[in-house]
Amino acid sequence: MSDLEQKFVEEYPKDCNGARAAVRAGFAKSRAKQTAWDLLQRKDIRDAIEERLKLFTISADEAAKNISDIARTRLNDFIKVRKVLKTEVVRRPLQFLIDKAKKELELESAILFELEWDGDEDRDKKRQEAKVKDIERRIQRYTIELRHNAKAYRDVDDEPKWVEQAYFDLVELSRAYDVGNIHEYSVGEFGPKIKMYPADKANEIILKLNGKLVDRTDHTSKGESVNKGFYDFLKKVNTKK
Repeated sequence: MSDLEQKFVEEYPKDCNGARAAVRAGFAKSRAKQTAWDLLQRKDIRDAIEERLKLFTISADEAAKNISDIARTRLNDFIKVRKVLKTEVVRRPLQFLIDKAKKELELESAILFELEWDGDEDRDKKRQEAKVKDIERRIQRYTIELRHNAKAYRDVDDEPKWVEQAYFDLVELSRAYDVGNIHEYSVGEFGPKIKMYPADKANEIILKLNGKLVDRTDHTSKGESVNKGFYDFLKKVNTKK
């Protein structure tokens, strides 16, 4: 068996579609259907595929449970809420900021003049003096500007407030991906990238392998698969809030 043929054996059980398996294995796309047909006529190829299919085979009950787990998996299951301190930028008139700075100056001046500073704390005292002087100059600057523009304002940070913040539980997402309840999951520069998948397709191939799901048509279904109602029901379950 050649490397391409071995690759075909590995690819075929993924969807049991010969043409697609042939293309994925590296055979020419233009002859994929014929190549797949030829390969599947060979007993050694069929036997190898049969052995590989056994690796994927689970019981029908397990497959049904998997479908149920996937159907119940919702993105909301992984969204958690926590409280965080958030600071917003607000627009304040200069008079408001002047009044606020005067209260700040009163406190910092009291610390400077009422606190007993010893020689070892001379550097701390100088820092406190610089802080008081900075507040005084800020008040003077705002006062001058307000005198020239009565509508003057500044965009400044507001007081921090506790707010609720939603976030993804990356640990639970990873666990759900590991057990197959999420189709695709990765974490990039802008956060997690998640792709869910419909419940009816997740284990359809496994159910077929176990002989529990057979596609057939008859006059009562107007040419559609008799499993369509079953699929539609699972889709409804998978999209129900």
